[in-house]
Amino acid sequence: MNNLIRNAEVHAFQDGKGEIVFFLRELGEDSLLIECVNDGEPMPEEITVEKFTGVGKKGDDSKGQGLGGTYVYKMVKAHDGGLKIDHGPEWSASFEIILPRGKRNV
Repeated sequence: MNNLIRNAEVHAFQDGKGEIVFFLRELGEDSLLIECVNDGEPMPEEITVEKFTGVGKKGDDSKGQGLGGTYVYKMVKAHDGGLKIDHGPEWSASFEIILPRGKRNV
């Protein structure tokens, strides 16, 4: 979550102001959805999951190091999850992380 917050600070909030919100929802009995949205500068439409998660790849005017998206993606994949980027009208950027629920040992 820290990398998504840092990514928004560096890329979306040029004036240092903005809102980042996390939503957590159940997707049936087997999965959870973690959605991270912000109201900063809109993410360019050409940013796909592949571009966001490319190791060391970043935009020409990026202030980042090109590693944040890769780290997020590797953590999600390590837990057998999925990552989606949405360019919807409600938020400037929306990252959806779907993770399987663990089995409870009771």
